[in-house]
Amino acid sequence: MMEIRRLISEFLSSEKGSAKVREYISTVAHDDKRILIYLKGRKYRAAYAWETLKRYAEVRFDEYPELFPDESQHIGLQIKNCGILNMLKSRDKFGRRIAFLNGGKVGY
Repeated sequence: MMEIRRLISEFLSSEKGSAKVREYISTVAHDDKRILIYLKGRKYRAAYAWETLKRYAEVRFDEYPELFPDESQHIGLQIKNCGILNMLKSRDKFGRRIAFLNGGKVGY
């Protein structure tokens, strides 16, 4: 964990990368859970995890931003407002919430 934090701080102290890439990496630097995701994905090898993180940010924000729209909250609100995804007021016998999809409301 310390090694990848060092690599992140070196990147942020240099003037490499675009502003959006630097902003994303700085938000990841403060989130242990997201750093751990990259470390686990690369079997705790910090250098490889750092390269994966940096490459993901470059692809997402510089190379193909149209493939990563930042409208996930907007889409979720549309699904809820259209009545496609609903939840029952009551719970099941184990206390779990019950969600259901109303496929009849989905129009193609």
